Amino acid sequence: MQSFIKHLKSYMPYLKTAVITVLFLAVAIPFTQKIVRTETTYTPEDRYMVVLNGKELGYVSDGEIANEALLAARSRISASNSGLTLVEADMDMYVEKNGGAVLSKDELANSIYRELKSDVLETAAEEVAYTVRIDDFTVTLASKEAVAELLEKVKNKYSDSSGFTVELVEDSSGAYTALKTNFVSADMKVNEAAKVLASENGGKEEAAKDDSPVYTDGVLSVDFAEDVEIIKTKAHDNVVSVDEAYELITKEHAEKGVYTVKAGDSLWGIAESHGLSLDELFALNYGMTIDTAIYIGDVVTVTVPASEISLVVVEEKTYDESYDAPVQYIDNNSWYIGTERVVQNSVQGERSVVALVTTVNGVESEREIIHQEIAKEAVPQIIERGTLTPPTYIKPVNSSYITSPYGGRVHPVYGYQGFHSGVDWYVPSGTSVRASSSGVVVTAGWNGAYGYCVDIKHSDGSMTRYAHLSSIAVAWGQNVTQGQVVAYSGATGVVTGPHLHFELYINGCTVNPVEYTGN
Repeated sequence: MQSFIKHLKSYMPYLKTAVITVLFLAVAIPFTQKIVRTETTYTPEDRYMVVLNGKELGYVSDGEIANEALLAARSRISASNSGLTLVEADMDMYVEKNGGAVLSKDELANSIYRELKSDVLETAAEEVAYTVRIDDFTVTLASKEAVAELLEKVKNKYSDSSGFTVELVEDSSGAYTALKTNFVSADMKVNEAAKVLASENGGKEEAAKDDSPVYTDGVLSVDFAEDVEIIKTKAHDNVVSVDEAYELITKEHAEKGVYTVKAGDSLWGIAESHGLSLDELFALNYGMTIDTAIYIGDVVTVTVPASEISLVVVEEKTYDESYDAPVQYIDNNSWYIGTERVVQNSVQGERSVVALVTTVNGVESEREIIHQEIAKEAVPQIIERGTLTPPTYIKPVNSSYITSPYGGRVHPVYGYQGFHSGVDWYVPSGTSVRASSSGVVVTAGWNGAYGYCVDIKHSDGSMTRYAHLSSIAVAWGQNVTQGQVVAYSGATGVVTGPHLHFELYINGCTVNPVEYTGN
């Protein structure tokens, strides 16, 4: 605390934070403090006058002592009043130069206890309410019984686990006493899957002693995903009925979520299953278009319905299923990435499994197989795949003005309907033309309607063509690097004006160059 005061001396001569009623809080910390400085330089002789609910209790040498004393007094109040007691606790601290004698933590705690004890609110039953806090969301009900009824109703909405009931238990581990939820099972028998769960929490020895596991289907555990706590408070106009509270905490609203692509999925199907149009799906996933390829395991951002509270249920299930063995890969270091060959086709196997199935608000979120018996072994698919990184392509000229795109068009000179096998960028004659990717020059000279032309063969077998040049800066057979000047643009061959005609051949066929270089 003293170091904290030292840091304050240059920046904040006055700090005031109101201390709010400890047990009235539903979304804030139990208490804070305010410090008033009258000197700009801190010395060890400074004292902290503690003021509780407007009454001066005495000095302490360290502000943290007051915090600890208030916690200790609060614990005594809670213990003597069945835990949840309404207490007014507005604590201030003033820094004074050369203050009087200081109190110990125990002495201050006794003074705080006496002050708070005299102010305990003997609130009538009808004036007491219970605030349920679910993370940052709060709702207030008239009684503990109403809270229990609400949480039971939530549980029944998402699960038919009638063997589990909600129990409210006192929790004093935090800065203030509250009630926490605990789901109690009516069936005390523990099956094998439950032992697996227990072993994850340190019960491995217990589970290992059972040499003859017995698996019994059923619900193993029920819990809320959020931190749910119940705090005793004053009854005000914000008290709602169980039905009203139920509607508030279970009403679904759209939140961003993720979806993992499975076999057979399409962008349209993913969008439809989440109540989205394709445009909405594309807006949630930057750069995604109708032409975007998706693969098994890809993660797509979607909107999912969500409520204020989430019920997590773990259930054991036994069933028979067909299954696939994991795909096996053989790396081929002479092929490029994307080149694949199926060496062996897969064959599905048959098995009986015991699984732990986790659902959140009734929707499956996880499935873990804890036991299986194989009836027929699956045969894995074996795929040979390339590992080499293919070349990248850059724009050969610095221009974004396309005079003729790739695809069908009316020929600008001859006037017939035809197919334009490249893209034309307008550039003045004499503009530097650079190699789109590294490779070997296979053509460097006159090429009929193309005029002066350069062709470059690349390491993956692709080829780029640069046509209608005014002059050529490389020779046949020459190795060139990406970005190297290979020619200068012009208007040779069959043209209507100066430009660069650029073609890209992949697997012997032309493709739209701007899909690889941008426009």
